[in-house]
Amino acid sequence: MSLPRIHILMAGHALQTIREKYGDFDRWFQDRTHASAHYRIRALFDGNPLPDISESDGWIITGSPASVNDAVPGMRSVRAGIAQVVGGDHPILGVCFGHQLLAASLGGKVAKNPKGWELGLATITLTGAGERSPIFRGLDARFPVYESHQDVVTSLPAAGRVLAENEMGLQAFQLGDRAFGVQFHPEFTLDIARMYVQLRTGKELPPLKRRRDHPDISRQVLTNFIQHITL
Repeated sequence: MSLPRIHILMAGHALQTIREKYGDFDRWFQDRTHASAHYRIRALFDGNPLPDISESDGWIITGSPASVNDAVPGMRSVRAGIAQVVGGDHPILGVCFGHQLLAASLGGKVAKNPKGWELGLATITLTGAGERSPIFRGLDARFPVYESHQDVVTSLPAAGRVLAENEMGLQAFQLGDRAFGVQFHPEFTLDIARMYVQLRTGKELPPLKRRRDHPDISRQVLTNFIQHITL
């Protein structure tokens, strides 16, 4: 069986200091999955159009320092294109900004979280739908993740199913059988998360005292998504 073809759609760059040390979002996604795939990269933030779905078997939409509500060049046409693709059942995984963009493209709402930044280490809880979802296969009903965001999805599209939540709000959702959004960062490592905390707050990430608290297990979401494509 041939390897799945994944288009990583870059919605923005990682923070420059982090990028200089660890590379950019596209590299992290490729490094963090256990599933083999062929990757192509497309930058969306420069006004580039979405790739044709015939060029890949699925999309991963990355995070971004921008807000979905910012006037980013070309985003109106990107949103329209995403809505069409979801309707056509092309597999999509949106992460952080990508999660918010996926929701907004289908009529959901995104706003700054009145509870403030969610940054560093957090724990999320799967709903019943989340426990049955293929992207959370092999994960406990509660598990630790890495976070770095201040916007949240405040209202899902009508067809959206909530997969995970925590005290800060929505953490994952699903549209149809093949489109998923996760607010957390399964592509982060502990060192990358630590740098985000340092750069945004000037503070240190608290030490992990127990192995089960280590959010690296969330990388399983990436492997599950790619394996789901091949089914």
